[in-house]
Amino acid sequence: MKMTLKISILFTGLFLCNFLFSQQFQITGKIVDEKNHPIEFAEILLLNQDSVAVKSELSNAAGIFSIRTANSNYILQVKHLKDIIYSRNVNLESNINLGNVKAGNVKEIKEVVIQGKKKLIERKVDRLIFNVENSIISQGVNGIEVLQNTPKIDLSRGGIQLIGKSSVGIMVNGRLLNLTGADMENYIKSMRSDNIARIEVITNPPAKYDAEGNSGLINIVLKKNANLGWKGNTSLSYTQRSYAGIAPSANLYYTGKKLSVAFSLSGNAEAKSPTSGREIEFSSTYRKSSEQKKENYTGVNSNMNINYSINEKNDIGLIYNGSFIKNDQKGNIMNYFMSKPLNQLDSLQHSPYKNVTKYNYHSLSTYYDLKLDTLGKKMSVYFNYLGKNNRSDRDFSTTTSSGLNNAALYGSKADYSIYSGNADFTLPYEFADIEAGVKYTSITNNSDISYFNVINGASIFNPSKSNEFNYKENIFALYFSATKEIVEKWEVQIGLRYENASTRGYSKTLNQTQHNKFDNFFPSVFVTYTPNKNNSFSIAYSKRIDRPGFYEVNPFRIYTDFYSYDSGNPNLIPSNTHNIELSYLYKNNLSVTLYGSRLAQGKDYITTVSDNSNSTISQPMNFYNQNTLGLDISYTYKPYKWFNSYNSLSGYYNDSKSYMEQLTIPSFSGYGAFVSTKNTFTLNDKKTSFLVLNFFQNLPTKEGFVKSFNRASLDLGLRLMFLDKSLQVNALISDIFAQNRNKNTEYYPTYNYFSTIYNDMRSFNLSISYSFGNKKIKTTNKKIENLEQSRL
Repeated sequence: MKMTLKISILFTGLFLCNFLFSQQFQITGKIVDEKNHPIEFAEILLLNQDSVAVKSELSNAAGIFSIRTANSNYILQVKHLKDIIYSRNVNLESNINLGNVKAGNVKEIKEVVIQGKKKLIERKVDRLIFNVENSIISQGVNGIEVLQNTPKIDLSRGGIQLIGKSSVGIMVNGRLLNLTGADMENYIKSMRSDNIARIEVITNPPAKYDAEGNSGLINIVLKKNANLGWKGNTSLSYTQRSYAGIAPSANLYYTGKKLSVAFSLSGNAEAKSPTSGREIEFSSTYRKSSEQKKENYTGVNSNMNINYSINEKNDIGLIYNGSFIKNDQKGNIMNYFMSKPLNQLDSLQHSPYKNVTKYNYHSLSTYYDLKLDTLGKKMSVYFNYLGKNNRSDRDFSTTTSSGLNNAALYGSKADYSIYSGNADFTLPYEFADIEAGVKYTSITNNSDISYFNVINGASIFNPSKSNEFNYKENIFALYFSATKEIVEKWEVQIGLRYENASTRGYSKTLNQTQHNKFDNFFPSVFVTYTPNKNNSFSIAYSKRIDRPGFYEVNPFRIYTDFYSYDSGNPNLIPSNTHNIELSYLYKNNLSVTLYGSRLAQGKDYITTVSDNSNSTISQPMNFYNQNTLGLDISYTYKPYKWFNSYNSLSGYYNDSKSYMEQLTIPSFSGYGAFVSTKNTFTLNDKKTSFLVLNFFQNLPTKEGFVKSFNRASLDLGLRLMFLDKSLQVNALISDIFAQNRNKNTEYYPTYNYFSTIYNDMRSFNLSISYSFGNKKIKTTNKKIENLEQSRL
């Protein structure tokens, strides 16, 4: 199919929306006082002939309002501070522009300060919002620990997932992170909770967002900065696990009449002692290994957000993010080989190692916003650059019980460059609210591994275990969506995204080139019915894609010892998922969601082990399809002013079928469940002392071809506020009984693979933060979409 035909299909859909949604009209105008000064936040109401309000809007800072509704006879009222300051009859048979609406009896007020504390957890129709600022347990910690405390997010299996679902895309302020695996965790770890306003869990993203992430998106929204002046805050956090760690951070904000600047700088220095183990059971032999290590992590993260308003219609800005990370690991792996049924020891391997990883991450974004009219039409143009380089050096040896000793070292490096540009249009019309846009992304990744055998203290280059790999990817995307209130209380959003992707991977060592081209359409549909203010029903459908990470398609090997390694797979192709959700929301307290999904060409790591060989090889492959049916229930319970409790239950059934039965068992299915409760107790009337008690339990789960066992955590925290709440002290004990341990079993035709990981989760955290400056300043933090980062 040619490109012009695909574009024609998209814009045919746009005109179809125009035809379908053409039964409503728009009333616009500008509310002014007797001196023609605009009136901000005036309430404009449309009442039917029975004087019942059917529609309401607020005027903006310029006094402008816009209301769109079905054609009929209405009474238009304007209210200000509960007083009716204007009223007239309106016969809505076409679009009406009232021009300047001069209101009388407007009361002047010097200043109105509205203070309200958001709920800890809010449930919207299309997303769940975790307000980090109101979470005691998420104070003074890093970004990964914030995600661990966020409902519906599961970090138990060495990656970031949604409970009961597969892969997910991670965004920061609407920009997808092009990072994966340890790189993703290190980058998010460099963030501090002090800089995070909220976490948005979007299970069915609309067409505006990139289609990456099979099961949805997680959006990390940083704190925002429009009153004039300065403000800032600084904090210091102390964490005690097996070893101690500290994390300082500082934030500074300035807002002027035209210029606003936000700057943050944070650091993190911590040490952990993770442990892991694995067991491989054959019919006549048994293999067991254990790993212990000390991990030292140091990182510095900086962010600058600059916005300049040229005039009322034109804004320009620049956003910079930078991270400098170092991760030192020193550990030991023990492998035991035994004979059944008595599990008699046949041999053992002892493999000590040292590993040092460094990476620098820089992203620079510029934007231009243009207001096309006074009714909300807007164009935004973005240009984004992301650069990242990894350097890793590993020194390891293996000694067997027979006296054989081998030693090696290797160094790896990877350089990433990503350029993207996009233009987005927000176009509210009388027939529908339209969003449309175009985006182009270019990605390059050059990486290589140099492997050396160490013989008698001399390093000898081994070309058979070394590799140089170059990867290029280009993605072109178009999207549009239309949102329409088709009849009173019913709202529909339909969207379509088209993405054309081409990839080229070249292994210089193997002289091997892999080309792929993909054309995909990603439709989405959302229907919402709101019979009254307390109840809301919705149905949503979307198609998503999960592209392989860059390291997953790189064929080079990463050795853990002389006999075990992970290898990439250049033949990997994207996975696709069809998601559908039925949701009910009651008073924003009770949320019930029934969901189903169909995963096609699912990928995961397959571990290949031979009974008569010491080698253990792990490689990602597309090898299964999976159907999922699940139910999520959450409820916010607040019987008293001093007690708030958020409780959730997730249950799901997965049915997976393999189409590579020579390597895996034919099918695997079963249930899973997750329960959690998050409780906050207010200890005094001034609301300056709080106690938090959280608990979660992950019951045995079957997903893909992996069974996960019980996992739990109990957390207890205390927050104290002083000096008019400018000084905050937080204390938290996490995973009190050290139950947050990952235990998994993978099933294969001739053996079972059992693994355990404990990431040193039990900890004590003490943090102190102080805010200064003009507290009335609100920060402006521009959100930019750049949805590629999650795959680096």
